Amino acid sequence: MAFKILPIFGRNQEEDTLNSLRDMMKEIVAANALFRDCVKLWLDNEYPKVSEMSEEIGKHERLADDQRRKIMMQLYSGAFLPGTRSDIHQLTEEIDDIVDGIFHASSKFGYMKGKKFPEEIKATFWKLTNETRDSVDKMNTIIADLLDNNSESIMDHIKEAKEIEHNCDLLVKEIEDAIYFSKMDAMSAFLILKIAGEMASISDAVETACNRVTILKLLRRA
Repeated sequence: MAFKILPIFGRNQEEDTLNSLRDMMKEIVAANALFRDCVKLWLDNEYPKVSEMSEEIGKHERLADDQRRKIMMQLYSGAFLPGTRSDIHQLTEEIDDIVDGIFHASSKFGYMKGKKFPEEIKATFWKLTNETRDSVDKMNTIIADLLDNNSESIMDHIKEAKEIEHNCDLLVKEIEDAIYFSKMDAMSAFLILKIAGEMASISDAVETACNRVTILKLLRRA
């Protein structure tokens, strides 16, 4: 483990905390894989299957939340020094925002049933989906770097995650421009923009968590 573990706080307790963080990331990675499949079903108008897939994503979101609460209990039962404890707490909350974004986006797909959805906008959403997937996968790599003390690669991976977030912003802007110049009804336009924003929030959450990891490295707490 890369974090500084002091015997006076109970080595096993601190290692257990970091293992809980790994378990939390496993649930987020599983939700991320399902999300891409869910978007594909949505773009293909398979709405009954979209609802089922969103429920499966919700299960992983809840399991990730269980791990988040477990980490909080471990931290405030004495794991780590106060400064590191606070940073791990914040990092855990920021990582939880990633899976929340995945679930919230998937839960809104069903509102588009029967609404106007131009094919060119669907194509842009698919690009956004792939960037979002890559963003979460990159976060998983960064957390592994952090826990395994891969100092040589972690900052490069953080840079790549930020580039992906920028790509997501550009794709959302492309969707906004397409809607602005279309003759789409107000409700369809509102829903598409809402979903695009929810999807963009996933890579935003990744970037925020990356900033926390950077702080941990700069303060030499990990």
